[in-house]
Amino acid sequence: MLKIEKLGNSFFCFCNTKILNQTILYYISISDQ
Repeated sequence: MLKIEKLGNSFFCFCNTKILNQTILYYISISDQ
């Protein structure tokens, strides 16, 4: 959840769309590295 909080409003903005939500999860994975 901490990783999601880092995205802030950007996450909530895209959260409404499944495709964009998956894209964010992918972006989080890259950022984690």
